[in-house]
Amino acid sequence: MGSLDAVRSVVKDRAVIRRERLVGVRPVHVVAAKVAVLAELTAVQVLVLTGVALAGVSTVDHGAALPWPWLELTVDAWACAFAGGCIALAISAAAAGTDRALAVLALVLVPQIVLSGGVMALRDAPVLQPLAVLSAARWGMSAAAATTDLRGLETETAVPVPLSPAMIATARHQDSDRGWDHRPGAWLGDLGALAALSVLSLAVGVGMLSRRRR
Repeated sequence: MGSLDAVRSVVKDRAVIRRERLVGVRPVHVVAAKVAVLAELTAVQVLVLTGVALAGVSTVDHGAALPWPWLELTVDAWACAFAGGCIALAISAAAAGTDRALAVLALVLVPQIVLSGGVMALRDAPVLQPLAVLSAARWGMSAAAATTDLRGLETETAVPVPLSPAMIATARHQDSDRGWDHRPGAWLGDLGALAALSVLSLAVGVGMLSRRRR
């Protein structure tokens, strides 16, 4: 959410940014303006998404840190979407044209499904672990899992089903990391990772704009 708009926001305004530099507008000001729009855009998108997705759906009694799980899930989705948008901004600042920016964004977004840790355990793929650290989907999935206590929910069924210990371990994602734990520390750690990823991406964006200035 917001990535498609963010990945075009800098590169399409390249000529305008060059003219603004002549009157003293610095790269950090450009990125700050884009971030302000991105934050509002993703907030609207997330509110619509969570409102539709959670309508009439029962959730856990409380989140990992907040007493209202719907609010915590909204924060999870916004933090993940915002971090993804910041990555897209960095791509936009580095790209030479809109077509290249969109092509790179596609290459970044497609692996997010695997890097999230929801499809396969990252512990089973050591090569992917360093890449997953830089994945917004990985920390967003982890935050949502902590909020909803996903490990417990996936083993609760209306009809008792006999499961072997190995099957229970798989269903509970016991091979996932501690970021999935249903506790405040794990949830805050996931959000902290998304915040760090956002700041890092914005710093890269500012750096790329500064290089083009020379």
